Amino acid sequence: MTNRQGFRSRSASGALALLATAFLLSGCSSDVSSTNPDAAPPQASAPSVPQGTTMDAALLKSALPRQRNVPSTFSSERNIKAWDGSKSEFCLSERWPESWCAKAISLGVAAFTDMEDEELEIYMISLPGATAEELFTGKGTEDEVGSNPPGDQIDRFEISSSPSTGMDGEGVIVRQDGVIARIEYTRPPGTQTSDQQLMAITKMVVTRIQQAQRGENPTASVE
Repeated sequence: MTNRQGFRSRSASGALALLATAFLLSGCSSDVSSTNPDAAPPQASAPSVPQGTTMDAALLKSALPRQRNVPSTFSSERNIKAWDGSKSEFCLSERWPESWCAKAISLGVAAFTDMEDEELEIYMISLPGATAEELFTGKGTEDEVGSNPPGDQIDRFEISSSPSTGMDGEGVIVRQDGVIARIEYTRPPGTQTSDQQLMAITKMVVTRIQQAQRGENPTASVE
């Protein structure tokens, strides 16, 4: 909410006194327009513009976590890349919907492994803010994503035979402003993904996106 300050009005006599004083001091004025009639009037300084909620490839890559940011069980970093959104073939190969790829500004992926039987993949796509809102509405219930989940919109899904690993698992898709992230945690069939750890990873991803959008260095890690 914007606060508005009131200004006390001056009396007529006070205003005349101010005008008289201004006339007497005009010879000492440093106003450029008084000596150069062709000079442009002084311009008000431009208001600071907040960091955009959409992100180019370089900014998106900075938001992707590194091995030191994810749970220590993922001891190896397999992949950290980001591309310009115009490379639609990369977007489609990462299994984003075609309608999303058509409007993508940038996209990226970070992947990690425990070198045995668990994989963590984090995909991001940056879209115009209003487009991201229109394309994704989360349907995650409280028992799936908690009572105060991270992000603006969030959903959870099961992974059956992941195309990249051939393993089962759990996933979360979350939107933070104009960036949508898809987190896939896969492990051998019959083993259980930790709900607490999956949501901790999701919180870390959302926080890193927020930091990058504010123009900060993304530093968030899984606690």
